[in-house]
Amino acid sequence: MTRRLTILAVAALAAGTAAAQEIDADGDGLLSLREAQIAIPGLTEEVFLLADTDGNGLLSQAELLSANERGLLPG
Repeated sequence: MTRRLTILAVAALAAGTAAAQEIDADGDGLLSLREAQIAIPGLTEEVFLLADTDGNGLLSQAELLSANERGLLPG
């Protein structure tokens, strides 16, 4: 179930759908740790920081897709 939620969150963000707007609560196009943890159950701060390749404390769509492809995201 968690894997399915992760895939749906990644797909929603990549597609820029209405669901992505719900995940991205502040509408900045990036996910904070809190937003990411709500969208991806089981996401730890450690994994978030590994996924945040530019070190800005936020996940972009590209970083989220890359983290998913690298198998970093829970599920």
